[in-house]
Amino acid sequence: LAHARAEEELTCTADGEGVCSTGGAAAATACEIPQISAEEVDGEKWREMMEMDEPFVVHGALDALAYEDFVQNHGGMAVVPRVSMELMVDGRLSYEDHRSRRPTLSVNEYLKHKKTEKNEQIIESFLYGQVVSQSEAEARAAAKDKKDDDKAATPTRATMFEETIKKDLMEKIHLKSKMNVLFFSPDKGSSLPFQAHDTSFHASVAGKQKWVFYTPEGVPDLISAHFILSDIDQNYLSGLSKNQKPKFCTTEPGSLLVIPKYWHHARITETPAVTLGLMVPHTGVRAPKNAKDKTAASELDAEIEAYPFVHQLHVDRAILAVKSDPKQCLSSMKKAVEVSPNNVALRWQVARLFSKIGAKSEALEMTSKTIKMLADTTRQKMPGKEDDKKDDDDDSEDEDTNKPWSQKYAGLHWSKFGQLLLFDLKMPLEAIICFQMRLHLTPTDTNTVLLKSRALTMMGALDEAKISLEDAQKADPKNDRVKTMLEELNSDEAKNMVEMMKTMKGTGAGIGNDKFSLDALEKIKTEDGRIVMPSFASSL
Repeated sequence: LAHARAEEELTCTADGEGVCSTGGAAAATACEIPQISAEEVDGEKWREMMEMDEPFVVHGALDALAYEDFVQNHGGMAVVPRVSMELMVDGRLSYEDHRSRRPTLSVNEYLKHKKTEKNEQIIESFLYGQVVSQSEAEARAAAKDKKDDDKAATPTRATMFEETIKKDLMEKIHLKSKMNVLFFSPDKGSSLPFQAHDTSFHASVAGKQKWVFYTPEGVPDLISAHFILSDIDQNYLSGLSKNQKPKFCTTEPGSLLVIPKYWHHARITETPAVTLGLMVPHTGVRAPKNAKDKTAASELDAEIEAYPFVHQLHVDRAILAVKSDPKQCLSSMKKAVEVSPNNVALRWQVARLFSKIGAKSEALEMTSKTIKMLADTTRQKMPGKEDDKKDDDDDSEDEDTNKPWSQKYAGLHWSKFGQLLLFDLKMPLEAIICFQMRLHLTPTDTNTVLLKSRALTMMGALDEAKISLEDAQKADPKNDRVKTMLEELNSDEAKNMVEMMKTMKGTGAGIGNDKFSLDALEKIKTEDGRIVMPSFASSL
């Protein structure tokens, strides 16, 4: 009833630029969720809006800034980037860094890196992550340097969001545990893919963003399959049939977007944009300090029963059971993929968890299936290619056989799964295939050359590793990391490793798997010692 009542009371119109505003006739697609002005929000109205269990917008909730003013005034704001971002922070945010606390990155550092990076295709078009205070940044730096200071003060939490929202409105926002999050994009058309988590608040500081919403029942498989390796495309979403089509809303600077728990949402920037968020990390259920405490597990089980189509709930349940109940962990991870089968980042996370609990065969199976998904997707359409024309009599809505994909996302996932195979599953030969696919998409990516050379070295293929590095050195002669690795490969230690690998091969031993074979490497080499492309890449 509250939902219906709100729809009657709140209307949405479009001004000349197609943005959300209050009053007047209904807009076609500018904003399809309830809206209200900050002046209208009292305690009762706020409770009514929150009880609707639907996203809504509060206009005039904060003082807007021009994008340039935000950069000038807050360029030093520090963020812990999300794990999947590939950015230069004390060297690349590499796979191994995921095992320790990730370094912070300021807005200014991101802009500098984005401007100077040679191959911009592998650079995110936005900076997204948890905002940290100065004291938190210092604590992270100390942890990285392995400084142990018992007298160090507890770092204060970042409160940029709270300081931005108007005080009387901020007093109505209550979350058990919360963190500030920054979304910063200097580009028009950059997008953040679908995600779902506990209740969140998003303050539009600068620029316009188009938001896309699906209910907690999930993003339809047809749609999630379309975006396996591509940015969110509002034209595609707008053209869907009514039962598949999401809700849309374009927010302007000064507005506050409220998203109830587990609503799936994505965003696309229409101009350079800045958003400050306040949210509960993931599902908000914290792991117990005492292993005998079953409260957290019970809370998550109750949430899963109420919201079975939110994959993050199953992931959190799996993480909770990693040490105490491997069987439950395995079951929850499989359920997460069942709920969201087209989420490549989720599949990578689940494969790593499989490996962590010793379920190597499950990790390998998940990796193999995902690599096939990546290969199938990248084979279907090259970036910028026009859609294949369908037969006139083909009006099926259940098949999207010509999915778009981007080199950025494809390269990212080939690299991540290559590193999973190399570091977790100890399968260097299979890792080389993934790295070679990454290099096919972004040939000048020196970091992937280094990873491939490392995999070749692990196999004892020292000469092949040297050839890869020498090619990279010709392309980038000033790269110190390539020079250093070449020097290492010429050392006696490296030569001893080759002899050790030959001995292992002779005894039938491997590096943790039965596919280890230098003979197999010969089958993917050219006559000059370079690695040939996988057969499925020939059509790309």
